[in-house]
Amino acid sequence: MIEASRTACGRSRRDPSEESGARRLWRRDCLGIRKAFRHPAAAGIDERGSTPPVSADRTYIHELADVEEGAVLGEGTRVWRFAHIRSGAVIGNDCVLGNSVFVDCDVRIGSGVKVQNGVSVYAGVTVEDDAFLGPHMTFTNDMYPRSYNPEWNLVPTWVERGAAIGAHATILCGTRIGAYSMVAAGAVVTRNVPAFGLVVGSPARLVGRVCYCGRRVVEVPIPYDYRGQEVTCPACGTAYRIDEAGEFLPPPRVPAQAR
Repeated sequence: MIEASRTACGRSRRDPSEESGARRLWRRDCLGIRKAFRHPAAAGIDERGSTPPVSADRTYIHELADVEEGAVLGEGTRVWRFAHIRSGAVIGNDCVLGNSVFVDCDVRIGSGVKVQNGVSVYAGVTVEDDAFLGPHMTFTNDMYPRSYNPEWNLVPTWVERGAAIGAHATILCGTRIGAYSMVAAGAVVTRNVPAFGLVVGSPARLVGRVCYCGRRVVEVPIPYDYRGQEVTCPACGTAYRIDEAGEFLPPPRVPAQAR
């Protein structure tokens, strides 16, 4: 039993010398965070707020993260505290995996992907380059889940290049999230999302087309008088064309800011 002492305000306080190893690591981590806020340079954080790399290829793995043997991390990828990367997962270059992220066996994640806090990327999910997975969004990989079913079919899900999925959105397995599309926060996606599509709600419905920069360019359904015309993003000025059938056509070259 750990003896507890009383502080001046009457709260119990454990003797630090009798704490478990895990609690000491937690305490040291918290102290490091406080130190970073007060003296960033002394805490090993540069003026931009990033932690210096710990390996020659710029890959950073926090000491409280769990990266299993057999997992592959690309150059410049950063894995933060309490993340768990399972064996067989392959993650590209310059990715960021936030606090408490889980990446399952054999998952494929491209380069430049940001996986925010609390996201679980389950087996069967493929994420292409430059995608964004917002905080606590959810993937699934079983259409008929039962805790007692020993046999189940893994249903794949695909997130294409540059797609962004908002916080707390849910992606039903078997769907494809199109390139540079945007899924609004809290949306429940039950069908494929087209490239550059903006979907909202539960179930998610298509309400617009977005630019490479993420701003909405045109609403859906696209007005008839837009057909055969060119529309311009109000934020960055990138031009898009609406064909005679009402299809939204991106420019032939990807703008520099989207590469």
